[in-house]
Amino acid sequence: ALRMQHRPSCERCTDRVVNVTDCASSAMSMLGGGGGIEVCCGNGRCDGVESGFTCPEDCGREDATLVQRQVGERLNGFVSIADFSWVPEHGTEGRELLLCVEALDVPTGGQVVAQLRTVSTSPVQCVLFQVARCAYCTSEGATLKHIARSYLQNQNWLRVYNSNVDLLHPDDVPAGHSLTIGPIYEVQPGDTLLSIAAMAQTSVRSLLENNPDVLDAAQVQQGAEICILLCTADP
Repeated sequence: ALRMQHRPSCERCTDRVVNVTDCASSAMSMLGGGGGIEVCCGNGRCDGVESGFTCPEDCGREDATLVQRQVGERLNGFVSIADFSWVPEHGTEGRELLLCVEALDVPTGGQVVAQLRTVSTSPVQCVLFQVARCAYCTSEGATLKHIARSYLQNQNWLRVYNSNVDLLHPDDVPAGHSLTIGPIYEVQPGDTLLSIAAMAQTSVRSLLENNPDVLDAAQVQQGAEICILLCTADP
């Protein structure tokens, strides 16, 4: 059987170990002189690589499905197959999120399968997602007017339409379509969120809401990418 791993850890996803760790473990690590882990589950912030699956305490629960289509057994070479479906929540833009699926041995009471990790096989399969900026995944029955009113906080659906040249009709938006809702701006020397907001006729609050990886409004790094919802400032 397959299931989502509660506190995932991946040694080979990047050039560093990425994981979701309990704050209690982080405190013990710091007391033990191990250097500690600054980002952890239970600190009241949805940060690091955690999500609603791996740390609902900080991030809130998210809608996702993991449906197993084939259970590994001798006849199929012990190959398990499952379909995973998930749409990132608003507030995760620009972040890396770690999700891992682990195999369980049902006959032994649900113990995690212990097998050697190779290039193609592993007791745990992990994916480190990079959530896109300025992208909106449409739901069934969505229209550009509704998206502009609820997401952009204005009625200017034409701006969204002009930013998505592959969309043939504004009232015929297919479900699961990725819409571009604004441009991505590269921070220049001397820029601040206040100056960027003034240039784009938006607000600092909007910039922070749509760029959750920007943690400090007073400091924004040169070269960083910022999603901008143009002309959304209150008149």
